[in-house]
Amino acid sequence: MPQRPDKLLAVVGVVAIFTVVLVIRVVAPSDINGTDQMRTMSYTLDMAIRGGERLILPVDSWSFPATKPPLYNWIGLPFLEWLGPSTFVYKLPAILTGLLATGVVAIAGWQMAKPEDRLGVSILAATAFLTGETIAERLYYARPDMPLIAMTAGAFLVATTMLRRVADGDRPSIGWAAAFWLFVTLGLLAKGPPALIPVGFAVVAAKVCLGSWRHVNVLRWWIGLPVSVAIFGGWLGWAASIDGDHAGSVLVGEEVSRVSEGAARIAKDVYRMPKYFVEKFLPWSLLFFLGLPLVRRGSKRWDGPTGPAVLYVLIWLVVLTLPASKRSVYLGPAYVAAAPVAAMGTFWLLKRFRLPQPLAVVPAVAGFALCWWHFMIASLPATTLRGERLETFARQIELVAGDDEILFVDAGNNPLQSLLSRHMAADKPSMPQWVVTRHVDEFADEPIVSEEIWDGVGGNEVKGNTMRLILLPIDKWTGRDSNPRHSG
Repeated sequence: MPQRPDKLLAVVGVVAIFTVVLVIRVVAPSDINGTDQMRTMSYTLDMAIRGGERLILPVDSWSFPATKPPLYNWIGLPFLEWLGPSTFVYKLPAILTGLLATGVVAIAGWQMAKPEDRLGVSILAATAFLTGETIAERLYYARPDMPLIAMTAGAFLVATTMLRRVADGDRPSIGWAAAFWLFVTLGLLAKGPPALIPVGFAVVAAKVCLGSWRHVNVLRWWIGLPVSVAIFGGWLGWAASIDGDHAGSVLVGEEVSRVSEGAARIAKDVYRMPKYFVEKFLPWSLLFFLGLPLVRRGSKRWDGPTGPAVLYVLIWLVVLTLPASKRSVYLGPAYVAAAPVAAMGTFWLLKRFRLPQPLAVVPAVAGFALCWWHFMIASLPATTLRGERLETFARQIELVAGDDEILFVDAGNNPLQSLLSRHMAADKPSMPQWVVTRHVDEFADEPIVSEEIWDGVGGNEVKGNTMRLILLPIDKWTGRDSNPRHSG
């Protein structure tokens, strides 16, 4: 039985690794640019300003309603109200749920390993999870991906724990089933239908890992599934009562069209998600394959230490071939299971060739090095410094304008309003003292503050144009544009 100091060392090690990766992300050039994060940030700010029905269906700075469920914004709302707007505050929901997901990964690694390997495997699993490009990025990114990853991670861990107890002849209590469906419900409120994938995993694992479909009944699915779907449906119905057209065409319609359009070209794109899995999870994706021999203990069932985790990864890879949009970030939940398998593969390799276990630090160092190199040097934010210029411009405006009202006119697709705690759709200024707008020749000698800002298109960090934004006193601008376009 493991000694308590091992558990304490595991906790300290995992928290230290999390802190190092988070510091790399925080000090790296800012990625707070374009419409991708802008919308999520402005939804939280809209909730803070307006409250009421905006807590259910917030709008962005252009008055366009949210396209995802509001869990990310609900988590971030109290921090925004207590601490005020900043890049770090807007990204706190991702950080907090990222810490939860990391803890799940470490526990999963602990459960898979033999007693003498548990400390090393749990810490290495957390390292693999956090230093992978996708997870390291989403750990400090204002989008609902990390809450989904954390909630599906919790559901995965609870499901595997329950099935393991069934295999040992035990019957898990209803509290375990309640925890599973709580994670599923929160996942639905984070990003919708993908949160149901752990349910499908539990059904398949009951047969593949334990040999009988009936074992899935430990989840009390006849109670949990209807309740989870009803809660999610309650939010969706409330959103529909606020804006029925948006709920039908976007919240529901876009999800359906993604699957239907993707199904039509599965054969063409079937390679894409496995390719992303290998590329975006280096060097750990290579070590993941070393964990495959541990899938079975000798029987036909996947009852080995890595069996359920490998099955979970495969299910995500298969399901993600269906949507029309196939982005590497969608694989985030799969890395929760892939990371401990990679750690197990590393220890299997060391034992197979009778190498000292401290050599497990080699892939860890490589993972940290690749993480640092990508975010500090090679990433688009690092090579263009677009986010840095935007944040610098926001700080300059804050120093000059303070709490004065600011009018934003044709100011491009960026999170500038949210960084300045302004929201044209929720709180349009009645008597603005300043205006932020594009630079034109007639303002050549008049700007108080100006900066080159990237004007992205549809959240795309590649498509777009550079423009110069300026801050002017309102009396220097009034009347020069009789029909201004207000934007975020």
